[in-house]
Amino acid sequence: MHDGEQIPAEVKHLADIAPLIRAVFAHAVGRQALAEGWAPELLDDLRHNRRWPRSYALGQIRQAAGEALRRHAHLAGAGSGQLSPAEAAWLRDREARLAHCRSIADLAGASA
Repeated sequence: MHDGEQIPAEVKHLADIAPLIRAVFAHAVGRQALAEGWAPELLDDLRHNRRWPRSYALGQIRQAAGEALRRHAHLAGAGSGQLSPAEAAWLRDREARLAHCRSIADLAGASA
């Protein structure tokens, strides 16, 4: 950064991500969650429980993400003109949450 340049807001926010969250997203667990699409639910769990998720918890997180994964696949496969405003908003939000999780993984040094 040069004098007069500002740090982008997204970078400032990502720098505040808890070390636990960064560690999980840098680990195979986080990479798997990103690859399979349940990273937003993993992030929610990490923020709520503030501990490394064990096997049982990961199964619960995946199961809880099932409906969102199915809905995302369905809406993403539809043409944008076929979506209601509520569906389009939900899809935009889901895509933004996935992108945020990818940003965390990138910050943590994961190759997601």
